Amino acid sequence: MDDKAFLARLKTIRKMNMNNPSYINRDLYRIVISKPALTAGYEKIKSNKGATTPAIETKSLDGFGVKRFDLLSQSLRDESWKPRPARKVIIPKPEEKGKRPLGIQGPEEKIVQAALLIVLEAIYEPLFSRHSYGFRPEMGAHNALKDLETKYDGLSFAIEGDIKGIYDNINHRILIDLISSKVVDSRLISLLWKFLRSGYME
Repeated sequence: MDDKAFLARLKTIRKMNMNNPSYINRDLYRIVISKPALTAGYEKIKSNKGATTPAIETKSLDGFGVKRFDLLSQSLRDESWKPRPARKVIIPKPEEKGKRPLGIQGPEEKIVQAALLIVLEAIYEPLFSRHSYGFRPEMGAHNALKDLETKYDGLSFAIEGDIKGIYDNINHRILIDLISSKVVDSRLISLLWKFLRSGYME
Protein backbone atom coordinates (compact mmCIF):
# COMPACT_ATOMS: atom_id res chain seq x y z
CA MET A 1 0.00 0.00 0.00
CA ASP A 2 1.45 3.37 -1.02
CA ASP A 3 0.68 6.80 0.46
CA LYS A 4 -2.00 7.58 -2.13
CA ALA A 5 -3.83 4.29 -1.51
CA PHE A 6 -3.56 4.80 2.26
CA LEU A 7 -5.14 8.25 2.12
CA ALA A 8 -7.86 7.02 -0.23
CA ARG A 9 -8.63 4.14 2.15
CA LEU A 10 -8.92 6.52 5.12
CA LYS A 11 -11.25 8.74 3.11
CA THR A 12 -13.42 5.74 2.22
CA ILE A 13 -13.55 4.55 5.84
CA ARG A 14 -14.64 7.99 7.01
CA LYS A 15 -17.28 8.27 4.27
CA MET A 16 -18.74 4.80 4.89
CA ASN A 17 -19.08 5.41 8.64
CA MET A 18 -20.49 8.89 8.13
CA ASN A 19 -23.15 7.62 5.73
CA ASN A 20 -23.98 4.55 7.81
CA PRO A 21 -23.45 4.63 11.61
CA SER A 22 -24.02 0.85 11.68
CA TYR A 23 -21.30 0.17 9.14
CA ILE A 24 -18.95 -2.68 10.10
CA ASN A 25 -15.25 -2.06 9.42
CA ARG A 26 -13.05 -4.99 8.39
CA ASP A 27 -9.44 -5.69 7.43
CA LEU A 28 -8.06 -2.67 9.32
CA TYR A 29 -4.96 -4.32 10.81
CA ARG A 30 -3.36 -4.44 7.37
CA ILE A 31 -3.88 -0.68 7.08
CA VAL A 32 -2.58 0.14 10.57
CA ILE A 33 0.70 -1.75 10.04
CA SER A 34 1.30 -0.44 6.52
CA LYS A 35 4.36 1.71 5.95
CA PRO A 36 2.28 4.84 5.14
CA ALA A 37 0.31 4.45 8.42
CA LEU A 38 3.44 3.94 10.53
CA THR A 39 5.16 6.86 8.78
CA ALA A 40 2.09 9.04 9.37
CA GLY A 41 2.12 7.94 13.01
CA TYR A 42 5.75 8.98 13.31
CA GLU A 43 5.08 12.36 11.68
CA LYS A 44 2.07 12.89 13.97
CA ILE A 45 4.08 12.57 17.18
CA LYS A 46 7.66 13.54 16.37
CA SER A 47 7.17 17.22 17.24
CA ASN A 48 5.11 16.58 20.39
CA LYS A 49 6.51 17.84 23.66
CA GLY A 50 8.25 14.91 25.31
CA ALA A 51 8.29 12.81 22.13
CA THR A 52 12.00 12.13 22.53
CA THR A 53 11.77 11.26 26.23
CA PRO A 54 12.99 7.66 26.65
CA ALA A 55 10.77 5.09 28.36
CA ILE A 56 12.23 1.98 30.02
CA GLU A 57 15.30 1.98 27.76
CA THR A 58 17.69 4.68 26.56
CA LYS A 59 16.47 4.65 22.95
CA SER A 60 13.96 7.33 22.04
CA LEU A 61 12.07 8.62 19.01
CA ASP A 62 15.05 10.84 18.19
CA GLY A 63 17.00 9.28 15.33
CA PHE A 64 14.42 6.58 14.62
CA GLY A 65 15.80 5.15 11.40
CA VAL A 66 14.79 2.96 8.46
CA LYS A 67 16.19 -0.21 10.07
CA ARG A 68 13.99 0.18 13.16
CA PHE A 69 10.98 0.93 10.95
CA ASP A 70 11.61 -2.25 8.97
CA LEU A 71 12.01 -4.36 12.14
CA LEU A 72 8.82 -2.89 13.61
CA SER A 73 6.88 -3.44 10.40
CA GLN A 74 8.03 -7.07 10.09
CA SER A 75 7.20 -7.95 13.70
CA LEU A 76 3.75 -6.38 13.30
CA ARG A 77 3.14 -8.38 10.13
CA ASP A 78 3.94 -11.70 11.79
CA GLU A 79 2.14 -10.54 14.99
CA SER A 80 5.20 -11.23 17.16
CA TRP A 81 5.45 -7.60 18.30
CA LYS A 82 4.42 -6.81 21.85
CA PRO A 83 4.41 -3.33 23.38
CA ARG A 84 6.82 -2.89 26.24
CA PRO A 85 5.57 -1.55 29.56
CA ALA A 86 5.36 2.21 29.92
CA ARG A 87 7.68 4.02 32.32
CA LYS A 88 5.59 5.43 35.14
CA VAL A 89 6.54 8.84 36.47
CA ILE A 90 4.71 11.12 38.91
CA ILE A 91 4.24 14.72 37.78
CA PRO A 92 2.56 17.78 39.33
CA LYS A 93 -0.97 18.52 38.19
CA PRO A 94 -1.10 21.77 36.20
CA GLU A 95 -2.46 24.65 38.30
CA GLU A 96 -3.59 22.22 40.99
CA LYS A 97 -2.35 20.81 44.21
CA GLY A 98 -1.25 17.21 44.15
CA LYS A 99 0.35 14.98 41.57
CA ARG A 100 -0.70 12.46 38.94
CA PRO A 101 0.91 9.43 37.27
CA LEU A 102 2.11 9.65 33.68
CA GLY A 103 3.04 6.67 31.50
CA ILE A 104 5.90 7.27 29.06
CA GLN A 105 5.81 4.88 26.11
CA GLY A 106 8.75 3.73 24.03
CA PRO A 107 9.24 4.99 20.44
CA GLU A 108 7.79 1.92 18.71
CA GLU A 109 4.80 1.99 21.04
CA LYS A 110 4.19 5.68 20.31
CA ILE A 111 4.35 5.13 16.55
CA VAL A 112 1.96 2.15 16.56
CA GLN A 113 -0.47 3.96 18.87
CA ALA A 114 -0.45 6.99 16.56
CA ALA A 115 -1.10 4.78 13.50
CA LEU A 116 -3.98 3.11 15.36
CA LEU A 117 -5.37 6.52 16.29
CA ILE A 118 -5.30 7.73 12.68
CA VAL A 119 -7.36 4.74 11.52
CA LEU A 120 -9.77 4.72 14.47
CA GLU A 121 -10.38 8.46 14.10
CA ALA A 122 -11.52 7.85 10.53
CA ILE A 123 -14.18 5.51 11.95
CA TYR A 124 -15.35 7.39 15.02
CA GLU A 125 -14.91 11.09 14.27
CA PRO A 126 -17.92 11.15 11.89
CA LEU A 127 -20.03 9.57 14.66
CA PHE A 128 -19.09 11.74 17.62
CA SER A 129 -21.33 14.57 18.76
CA ARG A 130 -20.36 18.01 17.50
CA HIS A 131 -20.79 19.13 21.10
CA SER A 132 -17.96 16.87 22.29
CA TYR A 133 -14.69 18.79 22.40
CA GLY A 134 -12.22 16.72 24.39
CA PHE A 135 -9.15 15.11 22.79
CA ARG A 136 -10.36 15.52 19.23
CA PRO A 137 -8.65 17.02 16.16
CA GLU A 138 -9.41 20.71 15.75
CA MET A 139 -11.71 20.63 18.78
CA GLY A 140 -10.63 21.74 22.22
CA ALA A 141 -11.44 24.06 25.11
CA HIS A 142 -11.12 27.18 22.96
CA ASN A 143 -13.63 25.80 20.45
CA ALA A 144 -16.05 25.09 23.29
CA LEU A 145 -15.69 28.63 24.65
CA LYS A 146 -16.18 30.11 21.19
CA ASP A 147 -19.38 28.09 20.68
CA LEU A 148 -20.67 29.16 24.09
CA GLU A 149 -20.08 32.78 23.15
CA THR A 150 -21.58 32.66 19.65
CA LYS A 151 -24.34 30.04 19.81
CA TYR A 152 -25.95 30.36 23.22
CA ASP A 153 -27.65 33.71 23.83
CA GLY A 154 -28.61 34.47 27.40
CA LEU A 155 -26.29 31.88 28.92
CA SER A 156 -25.68 32.82 32.56
CA PHE A 157 -23.10 30.23 33.53
CA ALA A 158 -21.44 26.99 32.43
CA ILE A 159 -20.13 24.13 34.52
CA GLU A 160 -16.85 22.38 33.78
CA GLY A 161 -16.49 18.95 35.35
CA ASP A 162 -13.98 16.17 35.62
CA ILE A 163 -14.30 12.48 36.40
CA LYS A 164 -11.62 11.60 38.93
CA GLY A 165 -9.36 8.77 37.84
CA ILE A 166 -11.40 7.99 34.73
CA TYR A 167 -8.54 6.43 32.76
CA ASP A 168 -7.53 4.28 35.72
CA ASN A 169 -11.01 2.83 36.02
CA ILE A 170 -12.17 2.18 32.45
CA ASN A 171 -13.46 -1.36 32.07
CA HIS A 172 -11.27 -2.79 29.31
CA ARG A 173 -13.73 -5.53 28.39
CA ILE A 174 -16.55 -3.03 27.84
CA LEU A 175 -14.20 -0.80 25.84
CA ILE A 176 -13.15 -3.66 23.56
CA ASP A 177 -16.76 -4.82 23.18
CA LEU A 178 -17.76 -1.32 22.05
CA ILE A 179 -14.95 -1.21 19.50
CA SER A 180 -15.78 -4.75 18.33
CA SER A 181 -19.31 -3.63 17.51
CA LYS A 182 -17.80 -1.45 14.74
CA VAL A 183 -14.54 -3.27 14.01
CA VAL A 184 -14.51 -6.93 13.00
CA ASP A 185 -10.80 -7.67 12.78
CA SER A 186 -9.30 -10.14 15.24
CA ARG A 187 -5.72 -9.00 14.63
CA LEU A 188 -6.51 -5.36 15.38
CA ILE A 189 -8.48 -6.30 18.50
CA SER A 190 -5.55 -8.46 19.61
CA LEU A 191 -3.21 -5.49 19.17
CA LEU A 192 -5.47 -3.32 21.31
CA TRP A 193 -5.46 -5.98 24.04
CA LYS A 194 -1.65 -6.09 23.90
CA PHE A 195 -1.53 -2.37 24.65
CA LEU A 196 -4.12 -2.60 27.42
CA ARG A 197 -2.19 -5.42 29.09
CA SER A 198 1.33 -4.06 28.63
CA GLY A 199 1.40 -2.45 32.07
CA TYR A 200 4.07 -0.11 33.39
CA MET A 201 7.34 -0.06 35.29
CA GLU A 202 8.20 2.35 38.09
